[in-house]
Amino acid sequence: MFEGAFGDSRLARRGETIFEAMKQHETAILNQCCSTHAEKAGAYRFFANDAVTKDDVVAVGAQECAQAVVDRHVLAIQDTTSIDVTAHRGLFEPDDSCLGPIEHSKHLGFFVHPVLAVDAVQAFPLGIGTVTMWSRPKNQPSKTERKYKTVPFEEKESARWVTSIQASASAFESAEHVTVVADRESDIYDFLATVPDERTDVLIRACQDRCVEDAIGHLFASLEASPVSSTYELDVAKTPHRQARTAIMEVRFRQVSICRPTRASRTLPATLSVWAVETRERPETVPPKETPIQWRLLTTHPVRQATDASQVIRWYQMRWLIEELFRVLKQQGFNVEASQLGDGKALWSLVMFAILAALPILQLTLERDGTYGVDAALVFSPDELRYQDELGPTLEGITARQQNPFRPRTLPWSAWIIGRLGGWSGYRSQSPPGYITMKRGMERFAQRFLGWSVAQCPS
Repeated sequence: MFEGAFGDSRLARRGETIFEAMKQHETAILNQCCSTHAEKAGAYRFFANDAVTKDDVVAVGAQECAQAVVDRHVLAIQDTTSIDVTAHRGLFEPDDSCLGPIEHSKHLGFFVHPVLAVDAVQAFPLGIGTVTMWSRPKNQPSKTERKYKTVPFEEKESARWVTSIQASASAFESAEHVTVVADRESDIYDFLATVPDERTDVLIRACQDRCVEDAIGHLFASLEASPVSSTYELDVAKTPHRQARTAIMEVRFRQVSICRPTRASRTLPATLSVWAVETRERPETVPPKETPIQWRLLTTHPVRQATDASQVIRWYQMRWLIEELFRVLKQQGFNVEASQLGDGKALWSLVMFAILAALPILQLTLERDGTYGVDAALVFSPDELRYQDELGPTLEGITARQQNPFRPRTLPWSAWIIGRLGGWSGYRSQSPPGYITMKRGMERFAQRFLGWSVAQCPS
């Protein structure tokens, strides 16, 4: 995977070794994924090397992504998370430029903004197009003091919604079509005006009640006045703010011309023609003291009938996959915030390694039920699959209910094997294996595979 990276074959080999150790042990804590003192020392030296940069690792991920997206319609899902290293503040130099205040001004860390490639038909994650990282200056004046609203768009943090897609160009060059999917933070006129082209569409959740060129004059009221095109049922899980229920959702859509905001650059078009889609819960299924579930979406995809609107809603629902990636990256998986590297630049590279290593775990867990029909070669090497051919039958029971029900060498077939190694009983009546079980199973699989590999070598 890292062949040709870092401009040094020795660094490339070391990077490959560290990456495989992270995947096998599902942790970004070097003391846990390296088994000997020499391996730990080598890993720390690797990340401290000036030749190893986050951008080098991003390029490796982009190459892998480019191979996975060939001739597919890809959803380029982007979002931002923060890496909080406040607990290890004492390890870093006070003037480390890669670290700064995050959401809470007293917390130290940096921001990570990946672009996750997802197959628009299968709804399955394929690769990482790019990852943008940045830190805020220490003692930065407030937005009011900086007159943030008058700052050119290119100089704002929000420019990442555009620059990240531009940086993903090489990763998505072989795709048939790209639809950029993002949440309400991306509801920026500059983003809507500059990202779409003949092979790229956008789909975002509307945040602002924009001015539109129609008799009503504003986006939200225009959608409210549109007829209901279809309804559907939505299973709502219990959360701290929601009761579990089956919500009845109404769908509306219409084409609108949104007007350029006053502060936007005059080089942008005066209006943009987009399609607006709203899905809103009917009053009769809304519990007392709760607000209705509601999404308002803007897209450059044509929405001319109810099935088009339903497809747009389905694509936006896939945005949860990037949230799952963040879960695997943090405490439920690789625990990157617990890493004790004492240099911000090195930590950026380590986090990038962890993102690439977290993706196969996400893929494996998602495909445990055979929902997507994905081949196991997307995650496992040919030698690992040959070992699974031998290992799988030893994990099966006598009854049909304890046998692997999936076609050999598909990803759910592999997920069944890894889940069994992680302690899952194999019974369909039991909850399917989650991230923790898969993490334990992958670590045990790695240990067994190592022994098997040694045994295959001629004496």
